[in-house]
Amino acid sequence: MLKLMPVVRVFVLFIASLVLYGCISNDAPSSDAGDDQTVDGFSDVKLDGGSSLDPNGDALRYEWKLVKKPIDSDVALDQTTSASPVFVPDVPGDYEFSLVVSDGSARSGTDHVVIHVTGLKADAGHDHFAGLGESVTLDGSHSRAMDGDTFGYTWSFVTRPRKSVAQLSGDTTATPSFTADVAGRYVSQLVISIEKRKSQAALVRVRTSGIVADAGQNVVTAVGVAAALDGSKSKADSAGVLSFSWDVLQRPSKSVAAVVDAKKANASFTPDIAGRYLLRLTVTKGSEMSTAQVVIS
Repeated sequence: MLKLMPVVRVFVLFIASLVLYGCISNDAPSSDAGDDQTVDGFSDVKLDGGSSLDPNGDALRYEWKLVKKPIDSDVALDQTTSASPVFVPDVPGDYEFSLVVSDGSARSGTDHVVIHVTGLKADAGHDHFAGLGESVTLDGSHSRAMDGDTFGYTWSFVTRPRKSVAQLSGDTTATPSFTADVAGRYVSQLVISIEKRKSQAALVRVRTSGIVADAGQNVVTAVGVAAALDGSKSKADSAGVLSFSWDVLQRPSKSVAAVVDAKKANASFTPDIAGRYLLRLTVTKGSEMSTAQVVIS
């Protein structure tokens, strides 16, 4: 065999050492326990170590530990070796967890995450429509506290239509109210609290159209005698054609009575069985809508 020249031999050895070093080197992974969270505590909480990283692309093993929990808590993770374990808070307070990951030969440093559990869940009720000039009552009565303690209410407007001067009446009660004085969208928020402990804000949206439906006065009549329905006093805050629709919401059992001219402002209804009838008028203009009710008895 030909002998390699000294310079070539050194070069070959250098390249071989680089290849060998590349094959056996292993960088330690880094752990990421996710961002701190504030939760109400009424549902499972999932931790997230999925952003932990191994520079060499090796598969990771996860080691979670509960470092700190509130007094009287018996909480535990459902798994300690999963990337995303879950726990169910049992009392309000701070829960701290640590995460270390390894690739089988090297271990990461420790990362921590804190889950703050308020134990309070504000419920501002359902979004809904309201007529222009209507008094709107909000409902936070379904809010709750994990420990069953009595809590306080704080309501406020987040947004309201331009030029509106609406104010919340009873903004520290479960059911405050306001008058929708301008057409548009009203967004209110509710925060409940016990001393220094506060819930996350819950929002409710009330959309007010520029239409006010008016179904007229309640009518007393007799079976077989037509009652006049008058929606002609319905109005809008801008020009446009109004569409009308009458329907029966409640009626005596076995009644089949229907509204005559149900698509007109002025309609009629003839009771076929003695009792109470609740009728609804729906007035629309484009995408805007307003409703009103009238009783026939």
